[in-house]
Amino acid sequence: MSVKKKLLLVEDETFTATLLKRNLELVGYEVGQPLATGMDAVEAVRKDSFDAILMDIRLVGEMDGIEAALRIKAIKDIPIIFLTGYFDEEIIERAKSIEPVAYLVKPITPKEIIPLLNKIFG
Repeated sequence: MSVKKKLLLVEDETFTATLLKRNLELVGYEVGQPLATGMDAVEAVRKDSFDAILMDIRLVGEMDGIEAALRIKAIKDIPIIFLTGYFDEEIIERAKSIEPVAYLVKPITPKEIIPLLNKIFG
């Protein structure tokens, strides 16, 4: 990867966020401080530019990851990979409406995410 791709990580579980951030940085991605709320994610996209977003669905606060992704897509079309511990048909259908790159069920390993990111960035 010649130019570091910048990822937005939205994950409210500290352990998961720390592990993902560390592993993604080890393979050359730029990952800022993980965010824990949908509102913070929307604000981050308004203020900065990201190449892709890793978005948990269940987040701290009133806005879940799907709603945050909808608001983000209205601002800028950024590839989104949903991360979730929930495999519920209603949630999956809502998530599909965003047209994510992928919908990954936790626990997630870097071996699952890195090939998806490589596919996005060629």
